[in-house]
Amino acid sequence: MTELLRGAVGLNQRNIHLLVWSLGSVLVALAGPFGTYGSMSFTQRLLFWGLVIVSSSFVSAGLRRLAARLVPDDRPWRRDGLVVVLMSVVFTPVVWTVDWAIAHEPGSAPLSFLRLMFFVACITIGVCAMRRVIRTHFVARPESAAPILEAASADAAPAAEPPRLIRRLPGSFDGRIIRLNVNDHRVMVVTTEGEYAIRLRFGDAVEEMDTVDGFCTHRSHWVARQAVQGAEKERGKTYLRLVNGDRVPVSRTYMPELEDAGLI
Repeated sequence: MTELLRGAVGLNQRNIHLLVWSLGSVLVALAGPFGTYGSMSFTQRLLFWGLVIVSSSFVSAGLRRLAARLVPDDRPWRRDGLVVVLMSVVFTPVVWTVDWAIAHEPGSAPLSFLRLMFFVACITIGVCAMRRVIRTHFVARPESAAPILEAASADAAPAAEPPRLIRRLPGSFDGRIIRLNVNDHRVMVVTTEGEYAIRLRFGDAVEEMDTVDGFCTHRSHWVARQAVQGAEKERGKTYLRLVNGDRVPVSRTYMPELEDAGLI
């Protein structure tokens, strides 16, 4: 879903999250579900649901990473089930505490904890199902992008502007960059024509790939999206499999963004 929004309106990952949080908070505050419409003012509802939505995003991201470590990739629905259980147990106390701090009036009964846990479970089930549907039917899979790495035909559409990093490669270079990684004080540029070592900071090298759709998978690894063929897991660690046969490690820090992009 994040990739669809990015392609539609040209927003980056950070701005998309801010947009979703802001719109979601306002819409839910206007609707006032689960009895909050009658028990809270609009300002209270906006503050309450804003805190719930933002905190749930951070909590669910951490719990998804935990579930990814505990459940194999070939058991997606079992993994989602674990996320539902974890969210119900971990996040319900957060919602209950926020309600008590913002909207609870002296002498009135607080929200039922069990009822609130039921609501959290139902919402989490809906979110997990929606993520699966979007990733299955709307987000382009990496396998379909692999052929783009091959040379374009004469009647193909004009190629995008080459990345600035290519200027640092030999003048005869006519291929495509697959990935970058750090080796001592050099950046290794792996391409369809071979591997090149350049003296440059890794962050600057990634910046010079700005015209290519790609992702950092680790603090010392970057891959072009079109080079990714799939993902695999080994001994609890996740790797991206590339068109040239390389495997690139994925750290937990970058796991949520790669999941949102449909690469994992």
